[in-house]
Amino acid sequence: MSFIRLGRPVRRESVRARSGGAAKLAEQVPEGGFLGSVRAPATVVAALFLILAALTVILLEPHGESRLPAAFRDSQQQFAVSAARSIGVSATRGLGDLRVLAANSSAAKPDELLDLVMDNRKWRGAAVVDRSTRALLATRGEQVPAQALPTDLTRDVLTRISEPNSELGLLVGTPLPDGRVLVATATLRLPDPGPDGGLDQSLFLTTAAGEVIATAHASPDAAAMAPRVTPLVVEAARAAPGGAGLLLAPVADDAQQVVAYAPAASATDGPQLDLGVVAVASGRVDGPTAGRSGWLPAAVLAVLAALGLLATRWALTSPVHALRDDALRVAGGEVEHRVRTPRTAETARVAAGIEHCRAKVAGTAARRMRRARVSALVVVLLTCVSTVLWAVLVVLASRGDDTVVPETVVSSLRNQTGRAADTLRRSMNDGLADLETVARASGANDKALATALDRMSQDQVRYRSLYVVERDGEPSMQVGRSPLRLRERPPTSSGIRQQNSAGRVPVLFAHVPLPDGKRTLIGEFDLDHIGRVLDQAPGHVRLLDDDLRTIGANEGYLAFEQATEDGVRAGVDTARRGDPTAAVTGAPGGQSLVASAAVTGGEIGRLRWTVVSRSPVEEIALAQNEHRQRTLLVALLALLITGFGAGWHYFGVVRPLRRLAVSADAVVEGDLDSVIYPQRHDAVGTLAFCLEICRQAATQGAGRLGEVRRPRGSAMDETQYIRPIVDRAPEPAPRKPGPGRARSKGAGKDRPKSRIEQRT
Repeated sequence: MSFIRLGRPVRRESVRARSGGAAKLAEQVPEGGFLGSVRAPATVVAALFLILAALTVILLEPHGESRLPAAFRDSQQQFAVSAARSIGVSATRGLGDLRVLAANSSAAKPDELLDLVMDNRKWRGAAVVDRSTRALLATRGEQVPAQALPTDLTRDVLTRISEPNSELGLLVGTPLPDGRVLVATATLRLPDPGPDGGLDQSLFLTTAAGEVIATAHASPDAAAMAPRVTPLVVEAARAAPGGAGLLLAPVADDAQQVVAYAPAASATDGPQLDLGVVAVASGRVDGPTAGRSGWLPAAVLAVLAALGLLATRWALTSPVHALRDDALRVAGGEVEHRVRTPRTAETARVAAGIEHCRAKVAGTAARRMRRARVSALVVVLLTCVSTVLWAVLVVLASRGDDTVVPETVVSSLRNQTGRAADTLRRSMNDGLADLETVARASGANDKALATALDRMSQDQVRYRSLYVVERDGEPSMQVGRSPLRLRERPPTSSGIRQQNSAGRVPVLFAHVPLPDGKRTLIGEFDLDHIGRVLDQAPGHVRLLDDDLRTIGANEGYLAFEQATEDGVRAGVDTARRGDPTAAVTGAPGGQSLVASAAVTGGEIGRLRWTVVSRSPVEEIALAQNEHRQRTLLVALLALLITGFGAGWHYFGVVRPLRRLAVSADAVVEGDLDSVIYPQRHDAVGTLAFCLEICRQAATQGAGRLGEVRRPRGSAMDETQYIRPIVDRAPEPAPRKPGPGRARSKGAGKDRPKSRIEQRT
């Protein structure tokens, strides 16, 4: 007879039913704690859904107070930042213009140098000052206040001054190579607030001490409301040097004043103005009932969680534990105990395998079990489908109503687009003016021109390339990146040109003929700089040419892509006839807020460019959109918990149980030689242990019942059969030596005895 090696010696004895065998066996196959039990998935998932139900009430319950739309607050903050940056950049660019003239001017006399300065009409007065005596050597235009110059004139000068007509002035200066200082004055103005549109928009230019030194109002109503927020303006002015921020006035008559502030500084190194810009506007507040209540979806989710827990315990947990109790009793030696029929298919198949082995050990006929129709996997899937449907319905319910964009938000976003168009206009026209100044200052001196181009490339970020073009179009004296412009005969006059209308990259440049009449100075504009200017407007912003082709954008775009949207084309036509416009338009992808502003004024106005911003309504920071986003967050969390629970149930309980059911089916069909390897320390693992013990008892007798004999090796190893150990007969005891054969003491103590010695 052969025995299967199971890792411990086999005792052959007649096995009788032992009391407490199931309890003893249960001690040998303990479960792996709560997280390793079949109860854990359903309990943990139900608890997570209850937590999500509470979170649903918190996130989806409408707020109880009136609030300004976040889109309006953000737009005012951006409006203040762009206005402050406009002032700071304008001041530092003026300083850069004087640096270029000081570094490359070929004029030997101060009067000639001042004439070059005053050719740019933005300067109101200019002077050459002796650095040591601070005396005015030459002047042009309005009187330059020498007393406003700082003590140290060895470095660049950038400061504000008060002009006689109560306007705010800017004093700029830079040292000349011969011990003199070139200074100039200009008027420092706030940007135009743009059309009012019911915003009561106002701009304030302030000092760090809280003093208001310049104001700009969009309407008389805005000027009348300005004194109401004076304390907030002073507070914002004092906070502006530390960075941009926002203050809110108390709500009055369903409206609230927003006070946004930002420092008037540029991104370049060097002297900065100690000023701040404060933007004030009035917006309508949202009512306290924005959005749907969160109690109903939370209650439904809590009910689904409870039903899912009950269904999972009815179909999976309870049948497995009931079968575990029966299996332990049978494997513990109670062969007369009949296995109950579980209510689900997987556990019923395992129960049939145990019942088959029990009947064979007891010598009775196996009881035919009723085939269960309900599958535990189907019940788990149904519970998952219910929570998925809940998430889908919650999202669909939140998208039932169209989002209403308040008029104040529309007006604010329209003004942002107009501000971006105005900034682009000034940047392009100033670039052309810079080239004209350099061309006049350098004259026929190529060395001075090269120095000027190098200085301009360092100070002005608007250019990607600066170079001189001969009559045949060949570039020379290049500074910056390689030219993109096609080699063609340059224009004979100054201006700004868009060279191509097709290709991979739009080519935009300013051109100025040099005084020799044979060459032309070219400055190619940087598309990245244009994109940064367009980024002052909200959403996806595009720069369209006269034929509505895209030549620039703040995000990724396809060069010269035609604008075909009806809302965009209508907005461009309206903007070209007057002020910036904005409207909510429908599109196949949903509603969008489209704002348009034409780039008018100066040489750039001849190109008929238009700035168009498009913001999907569902992405605007409004109360309804925020509610929908929170609803989407809750739905996604529900889907994550559902996926987590489904995976835990399937891989942790259902799949091992179905795998064990396949082994039980093989036992029922007569395969009693295949070893069943338990792989888990939970209730399913206990069933596998018990089924293996019952299989051994069915093949080797009831003596295998009562304790766990764990097979060694892996499930892929072949079963090894060994022969039983046969006890050998004991060897005869050695005889005592006779009297005539006495041995010396200790002799041969460690030597093995020979056969003759053993016989004697």
